[in-house]
Amino acid sequence: MENKFGTKIFILDETLRGQKLKSIKLKHPGNDKQAVFLLCESRKEIYELLSFNEKHRSWFIDESVASNGQIYMPMIIDPLYIVLSYLVKCDPKKVQPIQHVLEDSEFHDIKYLMNVIDVKELKMVHQIGPEDINAFKYNESKALEWLKKKCLIVVEALKKSNVRTGQNVTSQTYVNVNGNSDENAYLLTAHGIVSEYISMELSTKLSSFMNIVDESKQVNGAKRKSIVDLENVNMKKSRLSDETNFKVNEPETKESKKAKQKNEKLAKAATGSKNILSFFNKKS
Repeated sequence: MENKFGTKIFILDETLRGQKLKSIKLKHPGNDKQAVFLLCESRKEIYELLSFNEKHRSWFIDESVASNGQIYMPMIIDPLYIVLSYLVKCDPKKVQPIQHVLEDSEFHDIKYLMNVIDVKELKMVHQIGPEDINAFKYNESKALEWLKKKCLIVVEALKKSNVRTGQNVTSQTYVNVNGNSDENAYLLTAHGIVSEYISMELSTKLSSFMNIVDESKQVNGAKRKSIVDLENVNMKKSRLSDETNFKVNEPETKESKKAKQKNEKLAKAATGSKNILSFFNKKS
């Protein structure tokens, strides 16, 4: 795919071949930060745009070189997660049309979400009045029930794929093995995945609602790192936004400290010494 920023490499599902995809910027439901999504209105689907990036990587395409070595991967998500992030901020006693719920002066692209959502699927709200009006008010108990079903769907998918869960597996790395894991470990992992698309407060309530025991006390903080800067990313796998780059300073190890001290001593000993190349300069 080529645009004004140059050639980019996308890994797309075969079913998206020939489909028209629209790039939009929305508030991510998990952290309220700007993120890039791809909209396929003909299929009524929305995809979160992730990227995999390593330093010093380029692509050879035919007879040219693409300096942007990132791989972009659209991942389909349920648009109701985005709707839910707006609903939870509404007054639970106030009834209003869904069009009014999805109003955002900062993210104008939210208007496109109406083209891919099915209002009848809004199980986390209580509908008031006739269906043609589509007036709703947020219902937390229904939202938690809906999220619980999402978690159970993820659990079944993990089991079907023979994915190991537990303390030996991080939230971003899953290993296929034979055998069954503890049921609570599956719920814990599923809860962590779903929590990437809901607020921290709602994640905590969902954990309590499902009676999930978190022995490691790490699930609620295990959200995927948000990406920064669509065109200049230093993370390996991230979600796309428009923020600036950041650099993580690595802690100084004992070995690196010794090497640093050694270099300082060598530099001190070399003070006043001539560069070896100076002996080969022409005499004036």
